[in-house]
Amino acid sequence: MLERQAQLILKPGILESGRRFRHTQIVADVLAQIDLDSHRFLLIEDDEGELLGIVEVEELHQRVASPNFIERRRWCDMALGSAIGARLDCYQKNQSEDWKKLGADSELKIDGYTVSTANDDMAALMIEDELYLRWSSIKRILDDALVDPVTRLPNRLVFERRIEEEWQRLTRNSTSLCVVLIDLDFFKQINDEFGHSVGDQVLLEVGNVIRSQLRSYDLLVRYGGDEFAAVLSGCTASQLNIPIRRIQEGVRKIALQSLPELPTLSLSIGAAMIRSQLDSPTTEDLVNQADNCLYAAKQNGRDCAYVLDMTRNGAVPTEVFGSNVMGLDDSQPLL
Repeated sequence: MLERQAQLILKPGILESGRRFRHTQIVADVLAQIDLDSHRFLLIEDDEGELLGIVEVEELHQRVASPNFIERRRWCDMALGSAIGARLDCYQKNQSEDWKKLGADSELKIDGYTVSTANDDMAALMIEDELYLRWSSIKRILDDALVDPVTRLPNRLVFERRIEEEWQRLTRNSTSLCVVLIDLDFFKQINDEFGHSVGDQVLLEVGNVIRSQLRSYDLLVRYGGDEFAAVLSGCTASQLNIPIRRIQEGVRKIALQSLPELPTLSLSIGAAMIRSQLDSPTTEDLVNQADNCLYAAKQNGRDCAYVLDMTRNGAVPTEVFGSNVMGLDDSQPLL
């Protein structure tokens, strides 16, 4: 099935009221160039100039104007190819035996999406009875929507889904939920001095170091730009100390053989932890509190970490790693 091809079929008027952009271009940058009165659709191309799909301009405007901070930030920073993928997300969540058995001249409904095959050689995914995507592009677009191409880590879309899942789990189990935001210090200077290809190598190495110090079931994502984010469950605020220290020390040891003059790297880290939904009214509030801790780390010289235990009334962010904190005993258990 994945090798089958499908032609992109457009309704009359879409080409005339659309404007073409590459799938790698960022939503916020594109919307700044678009006049709603002149262009109703974005026609999204792949690297070879073939049409991948279509997104309505008005829909994107609504997404980036969302009152939800996380939603708004995610869509502003999203690539156009991922914007298509975000709309196709229900496909991945609803794969079934029926889908696998989809044959020639057949059709399958999935949450408002129509999957259809025109003949043995063609298959397509139709969105809102308006357009078809080439079948060979569907899996790649879904991957683009969920995986960061530089670090090969999951992206913010996966982070938001996981944090909501863990949030709901708090009501059923006596556990905890922690959000960790990690910022690579002075990353812009690395890009400016050594180029973006070196910057990409650095991001990949930093992601590998962080991942190596987390448990297999913890989620680490590239949150955007020079920022990573992790979702951890079943740990206390104090148990974060050891992995945070080892992450910091591991990042300092990163050296690229091709670039011995690369400066020593460091991280600013902010984390917030809750044990029930009573500790934080929303997942957005939990992320914002972790962001406040990250801001505290940056304001206090960077290369340090602040953690907020929201289960304690009146608690304030506490520095757990940095020049003002003594080293921790390596005999303490990891998470």
